[in-house]
Amino acid sequence: MSEQTIPKIDVAGLKISSVKKTELLSAISARIKSNHKTFVCTPYSEFLHATFIKPEFRDVLNSADFAIADGIGILWARYFLSIPMFFKRYYLSIVESWVQVAWTGATILLNPKRLYQNGIPEKIVGADFAWDLARLAAENNFSLYLLGGMGDVPEVTSKVLKNNFPNLNIVGASNKDMNDESIFFFFYLVKPDMLFVAFKAQTAEEWIVSNLENLPVKFVIALGGTFDYIAGKKKQPPRFVRNAGLEWLYRLITQPSRVHRIFNATWGLVLGLVRYKVFDNAGFRANGVAVVVNSE
Repeated sequence: MSEQTIPKIDVAGLKISSVKKTELLSAISARIKSNHKTFVCTPYSEFLHATFIKPEFRDVLNSADFAIADGIGILWARYFLSIPMFFKRYYLSIVESWVQVAWTGATILLNPKRLYQNGIPEKIVGADFAWDLARLAAENNFSLYLLGGMGDVPEVTSKVLKNNFPNLNIVGASNKDMNDESIFFFFYLVKPDMLFVAFKAQTAEEWIVSNLENLPVKFVIALGGTFDYIAGKKKQPPRFVRNAGLEWLYRLITQPSRVHRIFNATWGLVLGLVRYKVFDNAGFRANGVAVVVNSE
């Protein structure tokens, strides 16, 4: 499947690529070889919530060539929004939407395969996808630059990736601040084919879009805290937890300081989607974009 044939699915105004991982890797490889600059973002539930609070962030994500569903929340949101509303009266539609929240939420645990029948064929976790991209780079002799992370994280990440893929050509690993203009000097010096950006989530995507035109790279992806996982600074949720869509619960237990972010990614997202769906059902949404929701 070429990138031209990969459709995007609307999830509350956010455009998510309807693609399997193998197809995406093939498309990325072809674009790099043809010098077609490519930006990939990895939206998850917290990102979708953020688009309600900050509509301009939706534009940032929608500017990506590929936006992959990183998390069960995106798939659930698509499923929830795909169910038609019976009632047209405002208050009755509110009650109906909450009933739908309950039984579609139960689907996550009782029948998760149902979530993959609404145009998004696969969940592609960014932290896992980074390994696939590193393998792709090693197999095709694409050079790679690592940007972001605190302290020695980028250097340790580089060593771990090299240990796993000896042929991988990593031409730089930097923890420089996003506002440090010397970053671009090193980019132009080594001209990497691929760039992994591990700045803070949302900030990374905004930085990429602001600088994409001037980045001498063929491929760039925002990976948030992925370097911390690769470097062993933080532990990823066990696979069975990720498969069950309970990453948020694992992080709440292991990283209680993230409670505000977890709230936004769960309750905040649900509230935002209910409002989105009710206003859409009532015909109040303008220009195809939901009203701004502030659940904080």
